[in-house]
Amino acid sequence: MNFLIINIGKLTKKFDSLSFLQKILFGYISISAPFLYYHEKHLPILAILALIFSTLVISILTFLIFIQVLKFLFKNEFHPVFEIFYFGIGIYLVYLFGFFDNQAGIIFLFFIVCIFLFYRVLKLRVYYQIILIGVSIFINGLLSFKYLQYSEIFLFNKSLESKYSNEKKDFSNWELDEKTNIATNKDVPIQILKPEGFYFHNPKDLKQDESTGTGQILGIITDSIKVNSYPQIRLFYVEALVNVELDILKDEFEKILNFEKSQGQMEEIKYLGENEFEKKWKGHFWTFYDVIRPRYSKTGFYLLKLNDGASVVITVTENLVEKEYHEEKILEMLNSIKVEF
Repeated sequence: MNFLIINIGKLTKKFDSLSFLQKILFGYISISAPFLYYHEKHLPILAILALIFSTLVISILTFLIFIQVLKFLFKNEFHPVFEIFYFGIGIYLVYLFGFFDNQAGIIFLFFIVCIFLFYRVLKLRVYYQIILIGVSIFINGLLSFKYLQYSEIFLFNKSLESKYSNEKKDFSNWELDEKTNIATNKDVPIQILKPEGFYFHNPKDLKQDESTGTGQILGIITDSIKVNSYPQIRLFYVEALVNVELDILKDEFEKILNFEKSQGQMEEIKYLGENEFEKKWKGHFWTFYDVIRPRYSKTGFYLLKLNDGASVVITVTENLVEKEYHEEKILEMLNSIKVEF
C-alpha cells in the first residue's frame, strides 16, 4: 500500500512539472485513446492501434496549429480581416467534410456566426475569444473524426479490393448516346437506358466512401446530382474467376451493413428476406434507420449473371413505401439495365 502511495506521489509530481500545453495534450490523449478504441473495437488489434496512432498524430498537429493561430489573434486587438480569414477557412473545411450535407449543420453554423458577430460588434473580448476557441475545437474534432472514418473506409475497401480486383479493367469508359440516352461500356456486356431526369455517376468521379461494395464499382444511378442521395442503385462488377452466389453475397452485404453501422451511419438493421425482381434477378433486402438523414429506409442487392460467367451486383438504397416492394424511381432504374446478347 505504501509502495502504491509513493508511486502515485511521484506520478503527481511529474504531472505537476509538465507545462500547461503538455498537460492539455496528456488529458486529450487520455480521453481520446479509449474513445477511439471503443469506436474501432470491431477491427483487428493491429488495425485499431494503427488507426489510433495516426488519428492522434493528425489531431495533435492540427491542435497545435490552431493554438498558434489563436495566440496570434488574441495578442492583437480586433482585426476584421484576420477574423474573416479565420472563419472563412473554418467554413471551407467543414464544407469539405460534408457538414453542410445536413441542413441542421447549416443552421448550427449560422447561429455560431451570429453569436460571434454579436460579441464582435459589442467588443466583448472574453466571449468573442471563447467562440473562437470553440470553433477551433469543433473543427479539430470534426477533422479527427473524418480522418478516422476515411482511414477505416480505406482499410475496408482494400480488404474487398484484394478479393475482387484481379482483372485490371477501366470501368470509367462509358459512352452515352445522346439520341437514345443509352450508356454502354466496352468492358461490360450491359447497357443502361438512362431514365429522364436521372443522373449516371461515372466511377472516375466517385470518392472512396462512395465506392464501397462487393466488386469493382461500375457506376451509380440517382435522381439527384448528389451521389449520396437516394433512391439510388450502384453497379459492381465481379469477374468470372470469383465464385459469387446469393448466400455468399448476403454474408458480404451484411458485413458492409455492419461496417456502416459502426461508422454511425445506420441503426436498427432488420433482414426482410429474399426477393426476385420480375423473374430476372434474385437478391436479399434489409430495412434500417438512416442516422444521417433521419428516416427509415431500405437497402439490398440483386445478382445479375452475365453470359461470360462474370456478375453484376446491383445494390439498391431507397425510401420505404407502402404496399410496393420498390418505390417507382427504383423500378425505373432497374428496368433501365439490359444485358447485351
